[in-house]
Amino acid sequence: MKILKTILAMCLFSVMGAYAAMPSQKTVKVATAEGLLRALESNQRIVISEGVQIMLTPTISDDALCKLMDINEINTYDATPAPYEKKTAIGYYDNFDGRQLVVGGFKNLTIEGEGKGASIIVSPRYAYILFFLGGKDITLRNLTLGHTEEGYCEGGVLYFYGTENVTIEQCDMYGCGTEGIGAKEVTNMRCNNSIIRDCSYQIMTLESCNNVTFDACDFYKNKEFSLVNIGGSKGVKFSNCSFHENRGPLFNIGGERVAFVECSIEHDEDMLGDVSMINDTGSRWLDVKTVTADDGDDYGENNVDTPEDVNYLDTDWDEKRPLVPADQPGIVDFFEAVAHKSNSPLIRNGINAIKSPGSATDVDVVEVDRANGYIIVGNSPATHNANDYKAVEACYWKMGGGKCVVAVNHLLPDNSTVLNFYNYDPRTRLLSPLYINPNDNLEAPVIYALPRVGKSIQMLNPDHVNRQVATFTFDGQQFTFMKTNTNSVSMGKSSNAYGITDMVSFIKRLYPKF
Repeated sequence: MKILKTILAMCLFSVMGAYAAMPSQKTVKVATAEGLLRALESNQRIVISEGVQIMLTPTISDDALCKLMDINEINTYDATPAPYEKKTAIGYYDNFDGRQLVVGGFKNLTIEGEGKGASIIVSPRYAYILFFLGGKDITLRNLTLGHTEEGYCEGGVLYFYGTENVTIEQCDMYGCGTEGIGAKEVTNMRCNNSIIRDCSYQIMTLESCNNVTFDACDFYKNKEFSLVNIGGSKGVKFSNCSFHENRGPLFNIGGERVAFVECSIEHDEDMLGDVSMINDTGSRWLDVKTVTADDGDDYGENNVDTPEDVNYLDTDWDEKRPLVPADQPGIVDFFEAVAHKSNSPLIRNGINAIKSPGSATDVDVVEVDRANGYIIVGNSPATHNANDYKAVEACYWKMGGGKCVVAVNHLLPDNSTVLNFYNYDPRTRLLSPLYINPNDNLEAPVIYALPRVGKSIQMLNPDHVNRQVATFTFDGQQFTFMKTNTNSVSMGKSSNAYGITDMVSFIKRLYPKF
């Protein structure tokens, strides 16, 4: 009997300790963005009224209100969870086209919708709806969360960094966010009876997470790159989940052990990704069906083509994206990342010549303009390989927060050019292909020439490269097409024996038959 009393006392102490570690929550009902911001506290249950749509952007962009509420900028690219272990903060980060709410260090916080129709939305395409930095025991329940416009490069729905004990229940996370959930160094996350749909880049990214479960979730009509990305994570499980009507490589799991129990998957069999590895883990599949890549669904106009429409050359980049070898990269770093993935001797020899000046390489033209972010490597008619490119040029555009768009233009043996675009994500330092087709607005083929300075890509007459047909100009968030019918533009300054300074000069001087 004494032993039994001791056991009961220990159990009671354990239960009391659990309650002591989880104080009761105060319930606050809100119907405005300012009300939501003011209600953000630890040990708080925030209830958004039924049918209320909270637009965060105007309120978090109000400098006077932010100053009054002590809401300061938190750079989410530099910030870590450590400073918020003992303090809390509400902040914002200006993500190029608008501010993103940052919630730092809160514990025992619930945000939930009352009844139907409670939602939180933002307008900046580069911002997450909610970005949690640190914190513990965070619950999001019965909410609709999304953007007013489609994300171009970045800006998912939810992001958690260094957060512990996350619960997402009965939530609808929709595009046009680039991904539904991003999580880094998160421990104990459970997503139940929720939806991730219509996201423009992927479904989720789990990086260095532990014990993550998705139960009875529906993932559909997401695109375009690797959709489920899991790296360095343990204890990830999908149970009773459905994947359907998605487009792009489905799984990029990188050798991690991931459990799938009674999941339904319908996808193009050539784009399933790491399926064989998943099956090797002993996962139990309820139903895996393969469908054709073109399922007839309309995903909307966003100047992005399907992989089938674009000959983007490096066909395995969706599953194995190259790492850029610098935290603050320049054009040489981007070109080196391309070289690691390319099968072109010209590109590989070009980066060797750039990194080892004076070394013997089979490249005639090597020019690097680090200040303006431009590279061209090429071969003369006498030395170029008929099975390789004649020339390759590359440039990039900065977008804020360390994000970049990288362009690589290939002059092919048949005197055509193929232009590829890549997105650089500074959080992962990876390049990912962007399916952008500048030639949608023209019936005839063109020759591309990247800018050594400025932001306009020239589109040239393939028979007379001295004639510019149109331009394709990047304004920091999207490309704009404009017909011109003017003379092509060349830098016109000699910097090597061939006097080459850009693609236009290269073609005119070494391949005058154009």
